[in-house]
Amino acid sequence: MPSLTYSIIDTFEITNRGLVILGEATCDAISVGKECRISIVTPSGQILTAKGYKEWLLRRTPEPLEKEAYLVEGISKSDVPVGSMATITQ
Repeated sequence: MPSLTYSIIDTFEITNRGLVILGEATCDAISVGKECRISIVTPSGQILTAKGYKEWLLRRTPEPLEKEAYLVEGISKSDVPVGSMATITQ
């Protein structure tokens, strides 16, 4: 079962979809669009778990740059400060 652990470097919300978390690491073994389990440990030690999905973000700043991101259901941006640790398992 593939897994990935990383420090969350950014978060944002997509209306009617949920929280998106970004980290520096990537994992080719985790498939895009397939459900995965996400466990987040905040700097205060709080543990949050949810289901989520891997997606790719494309930013143009000024050249195209793809980043691996995870859409997390049932958790809001205010619950996950930057610097939290995320473990994603598929």
